[in-house]
Amino acid sequence: MGRKYCPECREVVETKVLGDYSQIEFRGIAAKRRRIKHLEEDGGCAHEWHTIEILEEFLLVSRED
Repeated sequence: MGRKYCPECREVVETKVLGDYSQIEFRGIAAKRRRIKHLEEDGGCAHEWHTIEILEEFLLVSRED
């Protein structure tokens, strides 16, 4: 369990990562696609959505010095 932003409730809530995930290619980078659920047991809306996780090393950061 963890806390994530629920797009249905529009707030950070208690969530659960559901067991199934898949490896996908996202902009030429290997990524993990996970299904997330807002927990009903904690008064949640039971909305489900997907997240895509990539390694931090692949993030491009634009900074003005």
